[in-house]
Amino acid sequence: MKKETLHSLVEALGPPLIRLLGSTWRFRMLPEGVEEQQKRKGQLSIFAFWHAGMLVPAYSERFKKIAIIVSKHQDGEFIARVVKRLGFVPVRGSSTRGGRAAMMRTLKVAAKGHNIAFTPDGPRGPRHQVQRGVIFAASRSGLPLVACAVASWPHWRLRSWDRFTIPKPFAKTIILEGAPLHLPPDLDGEALDAECRALEERMRVLTAEARRIVRSRNWETSVTLPR
Repeated sequence: MKKETLHSLVEALGPPLIRLLGSTWRFRMLPEGVEEQQKRKGQLSIFAFWHAGMLVPAYSERFKKIAIIVSKHQDGEFIARVVKRLGFVPVRGSSTRGGRAAMMRTLKVAAKGHNIAFTPDGPRGPRHQVQRGVIFAASRSGLPLVACAVASWPHWRLRSWDRFTIPKPFAKTIILEGAPLHLPPDLDGEALDAECRALEERMRVLTAEARRIVRSRNWETSVTLPR
């Protein structure tokens, strides 16, 4: 099958399949009311979540004025076409490799009132290792960085590099947000790498808690969250 034909097929079938499957999920955003608070404050943010968990926010956060940083790799073309149909704004490129143009596009999109979303271990891994792009963007833009965890149960897990997760029909799904972080401007070198490792640890803790919550019997009740 030709590449363009495959892209068109994914673009046509991907969004309705995601909407159909997602319509069956039982969903929670934690902390409760966080989206309403952000809207009232008019606060834009940069959100980071692992590549494997992108399917849940692709459904739950569609048409909410969010731009997604998507690589120029071939896999990124599939993602860009699908998320655009779901109401996201795909921004192609890396914030660090050839990165000035991509960074400027990101800031322009944010200036129009869009939040920014990164999968910091994408597009090809290593799995659950934060690359510099998200830290660079948060540092240069001045926008707060919000670590997020996505969890679902039950689910299918693919044998891809990221162990991509597909919640089963009627699954419990959660997005758990950490407290916003304000990074120093002009981070570079070892300081950038240190912030990458700190974000990895923060996302690890949030992910463990999200998985615990989604598997618990009283998952719909109030919980104490790591901040």
